[in-house]
Amino acid sequence: MNQLGEAVRDDAAGQPQILLVDDESSVAQGLQMVLREQGYGVDLAMTGQSAIDTLSHKEFDLLVADLRLPDMDGMDVIKRIKAERPETGVIVITGYASVPSAVEAMKAGVADYLPKPFTEEEFMARVEKAMKERREALSKEILEPVETADAGMEMDQVKETMEDDTAGRPQVLVMDDESSVAQGLRMVLREEGYGVDLAMTGQSAIDTLSHKSFDLLVADLRLPDMDGMEVIKRLKGERPETEVIVITGYGSIPSAVEAMKTGVAEYLPKPFTEEEFMARVERALKERREALTKEILGPVVTEIGEVVKTGFYICHCGIDIPEKVSVEEVIAFARKQPNVVVARDNKFMCYDPGVEMIEKDIRELGLNRVVVAACSPKPYEKIFQDACQRAGLKPHHLQMASVREQVSWVTEDPAEATRKAKTLVAAAIHRVKYHRTFTPREVSVHPDVLVVGGGIAGMQAALDIADSGHKAYLVERDPTIGGHMLQFDKTFPTLDCAACIGTPKMVSVGQNPNIELHTYSEVVEISGFVGNYKVKIRKKPRYVNLKKCTGCGECTKACPVKYRLYTPNEKGMEQIPTS
Repeated sequence: MNQLGEAVRDDAAGQPQILLVDDESSVAQGLQMVLREQGYGVDLAMTGQSAIDTLSHKEFDLLVADLRLPDMDGMDVIKRIKAERPETGVIVITGYASVPSAVEAMKAGVADYLPKPFTEEEFMARVEKAMKERREALSKEILEPVETADAGMEMDQVKETMEDDTAGRPQVLVMDDESSVAQGLRMVLREEGYGVDLAMTGQSAIDTLSHKSFDLLVADLRLPDMDGMEVIKRLKGERPETEVIVITGYGSIPSAVEAMKTGVAEYLPKPFTEEEFMARVERALKERREALTKEILGPVVTEIGEVVKTGFYICHCGIDIPEKVSVEEVIAFARKQPNVVVARDNKFMCYDPGVEMIEKDIRELGLNRVVVAACSPKPYEKIFQDACQRAGLKPHHLQMASVREQVSWVTEDPAEATRKAKTLVAAAIHRVKYHRTFTPREVSVHPDVLVVGGGIAGMQAALDIADSGHKAYLVERDPTIGGHMLQFDKTFPTLDCAACIGTPKMVSVGQNPNIELHTYSEVVEISGFVGNYKVKIRKKPRYVNLKKCTGCGECTKACPVKYRLYTPNEKGMEQIPTS
């Protein structure tokens, strides 16, 4: 089984790809050597333009970028890749580290910021951490739909909600143990129309936050009773919508990076002017208002920034759907839904005329979302996805609503059926706005197969796999393969001798070079994913060298413990001591 584990590790994810951008050839080549020794694939780019050219035709898991390049600012390269491929991790390495550049980099979405010089161990630790965070983000499928308010909310209702949230005095909590600083900031903020509370310790800030909501927290990091970052992390965990500005007289790159990773809006080292402070406050609150506006109204756009344009189509399925559902009412209802620019029907949408109608509308009306209300998606969704793809639309931007199986076939009352159809249609139109493009990825697949259970089915499966040319690992928890079938005298329906069927297969399994047999073993852990599993097996001790065993039985005469092997009980066939 160790061989299987090693093979899986070799094949698990191929070589993670890293693009290294640095104009110092000695640094770039040194890091390339270190990364390749650790199993990474590495490309080099000495200029910003060469990095952009490389990124345009090859995908990378991680970008390691210097900020000072001969032809452009490294931040331009970083911002471009984060805009086009936000899933790509980024580590900044720079010999001109500063708090402002660290803050700017973290705001751009980089995973880490590493000042030069650094050791090989420090560099690899940051790389592995960034790659781990990227894997975790991908496993959680980070392209989650953003929750918005009800699609039927009117614009004036949204404005009223925003006015209620922001009208009067935005509330600010200033947390600083320097009384003179705290009092001064409170005076400045109140002159600008803000409501201000003060907290001189971390605990008093936590107590204040527990019973009052604030739009902004202005936080010092050094407090008499605790680290200010603890308060910030607690606040962001409980009320992530509250903006935070860090003010500190002990500004450093590590603390700036940590603060920005926590979700801080601004990092302002002391001393600072009144104008600098108010500029940061106004910018942070502006970002909060914009975020709230997007949550409430959510101007729904596609990944490339286009406004959603949805086409709605309902199929008659002959007479199946119109028999109970008023198609005309459903079409009129769909036309009134947000983002719907066209609504049509056809007797058989899955036939050529219906499919061509969808393709034509996509091309001529610029549709970027399609909803089809018809029968079950299982047999017909592929037809409509192919139509979308032929017209230049991503197949994932289609949503189907099953109004035949879920409505017309199971609802007796036509009025009730029409109401249910409208509900499903509204849900599909609302949902399709949040569909995202899933980029196909090629992942190496390990060809070996693990079969758990050495009964007649497991043996046959292992033999079939082995005969096809693949390696099979057969795991059986009992001391021998064969399973329950060997307990029977004859088998149905031919009444053949069970041993006559099972014994030859047992011999074939034992002698097949493509089958690795693990008896008296149990699977204790499975990790990984389809095609790249890692399996941990616990092999129970036999105190016999199986490679040297000839099956003579002489060892049983000398063994002080006697066993009746293969004794059936309610748990299966196990070793049961008899003396």
